Amino acid sequence: MTFKLYMTLPIIIAALSLGGCSSSDDDDGGSTDTGTTTSTDGNGTTDGGSTDAGAGNSDTSAIAGLWDFTETINGEIDVYYIEILADGRFFEWDYQGDSFDQGDNCYLTGEFTITSLGGDRYILQGEEVSMSVSNGELTVVTPNDGTFVLPALMGITSTDFNACT
Repeated sequence: MTFKLYMTLPIIIAALSLGGCSSSDDDDGGSTDTGTTTSTDGNGTTDGGSTDAGAGNSDTSAIAGLWDFTETINGEIDVYYIEILADGRFFEWDYQGDSFDQGDNCYLTGEFTITSLGGDRYILQGEEVSMSVSNGELTVVTPNDGTFVLPALMGITSTDFNACT
């Protein structure tokens, strides 16, 4: 299973149970896979919303940021972002209005925890990966899916994303 699909599988299951998206501009939070809502500013802080997952209790400040994981799949663009907070929380944002998903103008989102093992080694979704930042790019090396180089998103934060409801 690919790195991106491995992270997204819980979101797909949640989306099937949600049924639809809303494009309401007053929804500034994202639904997490724990059933709670929180809003982040993209810089490792939240608006104080509670989350069942809680802080990751792991220092991930070296890889914290909002990263662009958008890719072209069979000629269709799949807009997808990941956000890593300094406390070990990891959010994914999958835009549904792109040519790949062909859905509503909103983002499916999920929250996970990253655990630092020291150096550039981390545990994400039960898999050990290597992550490092250099020249404004996050490099992710997975044991099964190879290497991904993700540019930083500049000029926007995750609070700009309209979460599907």
